[in-house]
Amino acid sequence: MHKNTITLIGFIGSDPEIRITESGKKFAYFSLATNQYLGRNEDGTVREKTDWHSITAWERQADIAETHLRKGTHALVEGSLHYSEYEKGGQKMTRAQIRAKSILRLDRLEKQDVPIEQDPADEELPF
Repeated sequence: MHKNTITLIGFIGSDPEIRITESGKKFAYFSLATNQYLGRNEDGTVREKTDWHSITAWERQADIAETHLRKGTHALVEGSLHYSEYEKGGQKMTRAQIRAKSILRLDRLEKQDVPIEQDPADEELPF
């Protein structure tokens, strides 16, 4: 049995960049920051390491990223790990990317300016 699954919870590093391939497929590219707890320093302050992950979301997941994700959004991304090779300055480079299969926004959406109707039972009593 083989399995390539990754689940990350973190904060979106920048607004998703939306692109369309030559064949017309939509995808979104964004980064996600996760923190790793490393213990405490001698003075009691917390030591953490931030890792940045490159996320690619295709089609429906790209729509979700475009509509619901912004820099600073708290999100859960589930997907699979993929590697791509490219050349830079004559050297072969390898880059790890997460291909999102599902994206879930964890923080609440902005409050909408919609008045809330008051329940008559909540009116002040005369005594």
